[in-house]
Amino acid sequence: MSSADASAWDGYVEGHAGGTVFHSTRWLRILDTSYRRPYHHIAVMDGDRLRGLVSLYAVRSLSGNKNLYSLPYTAYGGILSDGPETSQLLHDECLALAKREGAGMVHLRNTVPSGLQLPEADLSVQFTKALPQTEEACLESIPRKSRATVRKSIANHGLTYEISDDWKLLWHLSAVNLKKLGTPAFPASFFKTIMEGMGDKGDILFVKYQGQAICGVMTFYFKDVCNPYFSGALGDFNFTGANNYMYYALMCHGLKRGCKEFDFGKSRRGSGSFDFKKNMGFEPRTLPFQYIFNTKSELPSFNPSNPKLALFLKVWGMQPLWTSKIAGPILNRFLP
Repeated sequence: MSSADASAWDGYVEGHAGGTVFHSTRWLRILDTSYRRPYHHIAVMDGDRLRGLVSLYAVRSLSGNKNLYSLPYTAYGGILSDGPETSQLLHDECLALAKREGAGMVHLRNTVPSGLQLPEADLSVQFTKALPQTEEACLESIPRKSRATVRKSIANHGLTYEISDDWKLLWHLSAVNLKKLGTPAFPASFFKTIMEGMGDKGDILFVKYQGQAICGVMTFYFKDVCNPYFSGALGDFNFTGANNYMYYALMCHGLKRGCKEFDFGKSRRGSGSFDFKKNMGFEPRTLPFQYIFNTKSELPSFNPSNPKLALFLKVWGMQPLWTSKIAGPILNRFLP
């Protein structure tokens, strides 16, 4: 993509209601560098005017089956367009590409409705809300029980926070957390590339207890939106209420950065993160994820909610941390 094309692409993303940091060329470059997957950036042009876009990345599963994702290793993606007619043009190109590539399906992780009548999954939701204008108002916006936890974390445990770029520490905390959940860790190089690629549009907040970092979260800032993404925590310190405090602190930090909205990200219905976000005062909105089938004809069921994966999750969580840090990033590349 030329610099002129990248500028037009980013301008469209920033002006579109569904545009996120993950649609931006900044993030696409991070994916290209980190995973080196075959990719296709598709744009619909009307003269010199961009009318719609979508990015697709090819990923093979452990069984060798190939699918196209918009976007893999990412919360959001999918089609951005001016309307249904443009979306149809993008759909037709996605399907043609799936046929040429021998991909079973295309997974569109849309943030807004595409206008297309396609198979959908309602498992994933997004949590967002407007940021209050003061730190005290941020605290008051948290429901009573969780708000009391935040206050106790400060008064009884003396929790504080600091802003950093220490991706190595966050990767360690994330690996600890993911092993406990039975989920393979991301490659450490991914965290490094993200922090280098995001520049001043990303940072890491660590919560400190008695001088030790006990949890942390990597956050992106795009279009006045504060978007926490990767996080991790040491379970031995749950008694401090560190996770509740961390996201309250991040709201306050977002205010200082001039953010007006807090995007708490994607969660699966029925998951622990779903309940946590609701308890922090956020309401879920179903994400309009869609599928374009080529040779496949059924919605995928490979996710932690599938009972068939229960044994794998349990066994994965039982291994030593050091082996999960080695094996996890290898396996992660097959799990978009």
